[in-house]
Amino acid sequence: MKPLSHQRRTPAPPGGMTLVELLVVAVIVTILISSAIPVLSPAGDDRLLREGSREVNAYLSAAQSRAIQTGRPQGVMLKRLSVDTLNGEDNGVCIELLTVEAPPPYAGFTSGSLCRVARRIHPTAPYLLQFVQHGVVETDDRLPRNLDHASVPPRFLRPGDEVTVFGAHYRLLAGDGSGTVGIDTTTVRTGEAAANGYFSQPAGSTRSYAAELIEDGPALAINYDADGNEFQSVEALIASGVAPTSPYWTAGAPYKIHRQPTASPAPPLQLPTGAAIDLQASGFATSDKLYTPGHAWDDAEQEYRLATTSPMIMFAPDGSVDRIYYSRQPRGALVNPNAVGYPGAPIVSESVRENIALLIGLRDAIPAPPTELRSSTDTPKESRNDPVLLSADRFEDANLTDLPAPDYERFTRQYNWLNLDSRWVVIGGRTGTIRTVENAFVPPTFTGDFDSQIIQAQSLVREAASSGGRG
Repeated sequence: MKPLSHQRRTPAPPGGMTLVELLVVAVIVTILISSAIPVLSPAGDDRLLREGSREVNAYLSAAQSRAIQTGRPQGVMLKRLSVDTLNGEDNGVCIELLTVEAPPPYAGFTSGSLCRVARRIHPTAPYLLQFVQHGVVETDDRLPRNLDHASVPPRFLRPGDEVTVFGAHYRLLAGDGSGTVGIDTTTVRTGEAAANGYFSQPAGSTRSYAAELIEDGPALAINYDADGNEFQSVEALIASGVAPTSPYWTAGAPYKIHRQPTASPAPPLQLPTGAAIDLQASGFATSDKLYTPGHAWDDAEQEYRLATTSPMIMFAPDGSVDRIYYSRQPRGALVNPNAVGYPGAPIVSESVRENIALLIGLRDAIPAPPTELRSSTDTPKESRNDPVLLSADRFEDANLTDLPAPDYERFTRQYNWLNLDSRWVVIGGRTGTIRTVENAFVPPTFTGDFDSQIIQAQSLVREAASSGGRG
């Protein structure tokens, strides 16, 4: 046995520390760094919503760039969560964005493709459109001689598509507004929602589409009855005592169909978990919002009707905002079971001349909680549009600025437009400039209802955006 002094020893690491000691030090450093990250980083909600707004800004900018590069309208769909969950409570929530593009205008397969127009007395669908073409003489199609029905490609036309003919602009409707199809035999495909479905191939001799006039043109020359018989004028027939079969039709004329944007192959954007676009607070500078809960409220069922249309923002080839598509219904309008989206809310497309403000907030704050009822007869629908009332047993003063910080933060976190962690992504209607702006303080009091609070918040956002904001 060798003397102890001659035994081989394991060399010590530099600095005289053993391997075990190095491991201990590494663990301690890791713990210290992990503990310091929350201190050095923004608060959780602030960081979440900052990241969500950055991603929305970048996604919109990418669509705008594609419109400039391709020379064709490109845009973004703010997909409602209710489309996936089939839950009316999710109508105002958007956690996924998709890129969309406008199909080129369609004018028929041949130079002989024509469209006819009929006017009728109906409150919500006063016009009918027929697509026809020059063809052989038939006696059983109820069309004028030398005209045949033109076939429409399957899965081609949708409620909300627009048609230009005779210098006027029409929007196709899902039904005639009475709850029965009547003369209009076109229906949405079985099992598909009106907003997402396509018209089926109309069959029979009354192939027509219900429509509403959205931009007038020259006076229509009505010269044919429903059986294809020609006459001089409706007034002359009435004067002669003859009652032709209605509706009364024009001759055929060239047309253009402007179809709604469709999804492009580009990958969608999923917002960070916990963040969402609050459609109840998002909208135009004039306070017209992309979604109003009260408009979809079903008094009989005491729940929200399902909304299946999703807003779409389209950029023009010059980078400005071309059009915006969204569902809108005046309060108190008649319920229309055949309308697009939730009943009574047809999708509309409008040119944009003012800013569009998208509020990036917390998912769990959508929909905003109902305010406290004013009386036992109030309904949840009404309470959502009443002033934000404070419970007397919780708050003695209506001015929230005097509340203790925990109570104030707990209350304002319920409403994305009152939460200072929220962010606005603002799109200039005329210029297409896209900016991200921090939410500004809006004092919620007894005198301020939801709409007035959102209007005030957006006015502060406009001031911040005009002064520079954040790109």
